Amino acid sequence: MLVGNKRGMTLVEVMVALFILSVCVLPVYSSLLMGKKQVESAEKKAVALEMAQGILEEVMSRDYSAINDLLVINNQLKAVDAVYNYTQALDLLSQGRQNDLLPTAGTAYSYTVDVSSDNTYPNTMKIISVTVYYTEAGSNVQKSVQITGARTKR
Repeated sequence: MLVGNKRGMTLVEVMVALFILSVCVLPVYSSLLMGKKQVESAEKKAVALEMAQGILEEVMSRDYSAINDLLVINNQLKAVDAVYNYTQALDLLSQGRQNDLLPTAGTAYSYTVDVSSDNTYPNTMKIISVTVYYTEAGSNVQKSVQITGARTKR
């Protein structure tokens, strides 16, 4: 705008330009933040799923008669801190150190191993369910993934 042969922009023009830029940039920034949260959530879920698969494979590789629920206290299945794999957890249980297996407040992942007999083949098949618990990034909501497999007596 030319005013008295001086080139430049008035304060009103600058304010309008900044307003238009902010209206355009804020939704883009908001969607980037939302996308980041979704990527973090998907990453945690993928890690939990990989962990569940690994634990299930470790349990299924054991002798049929040695496959049992992992940590039962007062007839309740308790979660195990995921820093211990299945074999390490069994070793600690055999030493009577079950309290070492319990997750603490800062535990990122924990898991349970639930073993039940199949109704159709009660003495020859065990159903193994591994549930991995994790805390959702940002919201502190506990989520879980579960994977189930069957092991037959050979």
